Amino acid sequence: MIVDIEKLSVDYSGIKALDEISFGITEGDFLGIIGPNGAGKSTLFRCMLGLHTGYDGTIKFFDKDIHESKKYLSQIGYVPQKPVIDKNFPATIREILAMSQHSNDPKKIDDALQKVWMHEL
Repeated sequence: MIVDIEKLSVDYSGIKALDEISFGITEGDFLGIIGPNGAGKSTLFRCMLGLHTGYDGTIKFFDKDIHESKKYLSQIGYVPQKPVIDKNFPATIREILAMSQHSNDPKKIDDALQKVWMHEL
């Protein structure tokens, strides 16, 4: 299992943002997370990225709890709902990836975009 989420719950002052969410992602899976504003999509991703730690339940990458092994967190990319890039700063996905601290190698960027079917954007 690449990603395994079990009974993930987040509570903001008595309001459940996530209520025992469970799912798994295996190699080759394609998963869409959809829902209205306030449904908990951003909270889910913040938990998965280790940006929000006040939750109940477990999050595992490759059968390792994210609290035990942070190495997978550095390999996950995330474009927030409200990006910090100025709207007057036109940038392609390729250019944004090239700004990454991990690599600006064009071959690696092309390979990553191929894997998520975004190479034509």
